[in-house]
Amino acid sequence: EFLDTLDANLKERLTKDIFFYRTIAPGHESCNRKKNQIPFKDFEEYRPTISSLAGWDLHDGFNDIAERMVKEFNNVHYNNNNGEQHPLTPEAALLAPVHILDVYPMSILRRDGHISGPDCVNCAIRHDCFHYSLPGPSDWWNHLLFSNLKDRAEVENRLAKAKQQQAGDVGSVDRSQRMPFWKMW
Repeated sequence: EFLDTLDANLKERLTKDIFFYRTIAPGHESCNRKKNQIPFKDFEEYRPTISSLAGWDLHDGFNDIAERMVKEFNNVHYNNNNGEQHPLTPEAALLAPVHILDVYPMSILRRDGHISGPDCVNCAIRHDCFHYSLPGPSDWWNHLLFSNLKDRAEVENRLAKAKQQQAGDVGSVDRSQRMPFWKMW
């Protein structure tokens, strides 16, 4: 439905905006029963705790489907080579309009950050082992988002410089080297 909405209603925005689809974060059964839980060491330590409670065992598969759909969407709308389909290069994928913000792998290890965990004093929700506290893992999701935006900006800058050099604008001044206008007075 997300991609259908983009295709039907926001097609003209695809060249102007950047869209992120955040993957489903995992839940951790019994997150509120133990005090001083430490994060899991790796996925293999987490795997036995995956339960069918609230469909948590399906999240990884749903995330894979979403990632595949976004790649197909970008290949159709961004990488149209006269009707031929070619997978996007990693650099071109950074410039595509829709991105996956994959928080699942980094969140599976954090059974300690849920809102009904031991750090939740006087909380209205006592048995929520799906949503996360602030501060907590979702702060790292923001770091991931900013890292993705920074990577995209670096690729855009590199491509713009290459395009400028191809056009013969080699002698033009780099904007970052110009004196700020307020220092001119």
